[in-house]
Amino acid sequence: MLEFIRERAQGWIAWVIVILISIPFALFGINSYFGTDPNAPVIIIDDAEIGLIDFQRAYQNDLATLRTRFGNQFDQNLLDENRLKQLTVERLVQAELVSLVAARDGLRIGEAQLASALRGQQNFREGENFSPSRYQNWLQSQGYTSDRFEELYKGVLLSQQLRSGIEASRFSTRRDREQLKKLISQARDFSLLRIKSAMLKDGGAPDEAALAEYYSRNQEQFRTTEKLKLRYLSLSGKELAAGVSASEQALRELYEAQKLDYVVPEQRSARHLLIAVKSDADTKTVDEALQRVNGLREQILAGASFEELAKTHSDDPGSSRQGGDLGFFSKGVMDPEFEKAAFALEPGGLSEAVRSAFGFHLIQLDKIEAERGKRFADVREELLTRYRSEEAEKILYEQVDRLATLAFENPDSLDVAAEELGLEVKESRWIERAGVAGDPLLGDRKLLSAAFSDDVLEAKNNSEVIELADGRYVVLRISEHAVPAVRKLDEVRGEIALLLKAQAVRKMLEENGRKALQNLRQGISPDNVAQQLGAKWVLHKGLTRHDLSLEPEVLKRVFRMAKPAGTDAVFDGLLDGNGDFVLIALNRVGEQPADSEGAKNQQAALESLLGKGGGSEYAAYLQSLRNAADIVIHQNRL
Repeated sequence: MLEFIRERAQGWIAWVIVILISIPFALFGINSYFGTDPNAPVIIIDDAEIGLIDFQRAYQNDLATLRTRFGNQFDQNLLDENRLKQLTVERLVQAELVSLVAARDGLRIGEAQLASALRGQQNFREGENFSPSRYQNWLQSQGYTSDRFEELYKGVLLSQQLRSGIEASRFSTRRDREQLKKLISQARDFSLLRIKSAMLKDGGAPDEAALAEYYSRNQEQFRTTEKLKLRYLSLSGKELAAGVSASEQALRELYEAQKLDYVVPEQRSARHLLIAVKSDADTKTVDEALQRVNGLREQILAGASFEELAKTHSDDPGSSRQGGDLGFFSKGVMDPEFEKAAFALEPGGLSEAVRSAFGFHLIQLDKIEAERGKRFADVREELLTRYRSEEAEKILYEQVDRLATLAFENPDSLDVAAEELGLEVKESRWIERAGVAGDPLLGDRKLLSAAFSDDVLEAKNNSEVIELADGRYVVLRISEHAVPAVRKLDEVRGEIALLLKAQAVRKMLEENGRKALQNLRQGISPDNVAQQLGAKWVLHKGLTRHDLSLEPEVLKRVFRMAKPAGTDAVFDGLLDGNGDFVLIALNRVGEQPADSEGAKNQQAALESLLGKGGGSEYAAYLQSLRNAADIVIHQNRL
């Protein structure tokens, strides 16, 4: 069908084909607009719904977290997207369950507590201070309104609060702690003897019959994989931006248009003391709280320390420990009544009692930082980068559209598109269907899928325009194609010889090791065994199960061995990951000396192990919530 269209795309028949194809697609499109909800529920928990938009935003945030954590090592093409989507679903389910529990049990996060948490986020800070402009820019870049994000962030804080409460309530018996302490403090004295392949007599090269037999039985092992080379054209905004020039007038116009991005609004640093009162409290409760606040205010005016009174009397857990310190904040962050009072004070001033949705506040203003802006000269380079990026984006989409047309109209060559757009036709190295791990081009899943498609691989056509994960746009075609084939015996003779020799050495090592172990267990002295093998025992004293000086597999075997009876050693052995056979003579099981460095760290290790138990209890609590809830997940909408 594609060949038919390509061959006739220049004449009147192309219009007939396009119209005939467009009619069902247009009708389908109209129906889809009326029949699909862009924010259809993805997760339903009891009566609560999480829509497609919130799910997609959460998924993109999880992707961004991975990119930040792994930096240049992050390769989205190697990511199991379905697995990550399921993890995002699980995170959203847990958050909603916690939210439902909080609503049921009356748990909440106060505005002051929320503001304190937001000010602590590095993403929203400029230097040492909270930056409202950075906060708003971040919200805009993520597609959040401030109300929606703060609602979600309160859910995160509630989850942390609930988890802390559950983990803090965990207890362990004295017997539990003593048993754990004994395991942590246990130390073992033992000797190791390593039988290495170099100590064995060389069995010589395998004969021709053995090589031929192995080749005959394992031909699939020597089958080459399908691979190909590509010719391709690429477009990227970054490359285009480098060629964009900007006049001073254009940069100044951009500066004027974006001036608000370069202004830091006035910020104030204050302390507060909160006496909590519910919004629906009765008159008596309100009057008692107000009387209490006024009494504290009189103490401050008489010379008492605001900081000390906040520590002992404030009901805001987020700031009371810091003497009520809220740090710097700008307008639009705090409760409206609180903000109005705080921005009416002068440094050192003390407010009257201020009623907010959370109760009565006393506010003491510490500092004022006036609004300040950055000059054009200070941000010129940033403006130039922004201008180039915006202009390049306009050019990019025009060129991508033209590239798609030229590649389709000239399906057997990239040269026409390259000449018209001024691009270089590049050639790749050999690649297999799995691609090249970590390569943003040759490891991209979309590119690999297109390269090995029938239309490109078999019909020898240009691909469609492919948008890569790194933002580049590529059109490709096959340059060379190598089909799978079994390599001839002469080509793999050396490989087979090495394989057979390695197998023989491993077999000899294990036979010698097992024989030596049997001799030790039958009473032949360790020194005699060592002499027969031409090796030496190496003593290790007082090693614990967490020691890092030995291979984990060897240490694990040592601590699985039975305790020696009396003065007689216990023997065991294994083939380790290095290809050596290791003989073990366990001499003593005891405890670390009380004054050793390891013993000093026992308490920390013990608390760490017990803390893991608290984490498992929180997980069990979440599972119980999940079991009790009616949860529906629409997998087809993920």
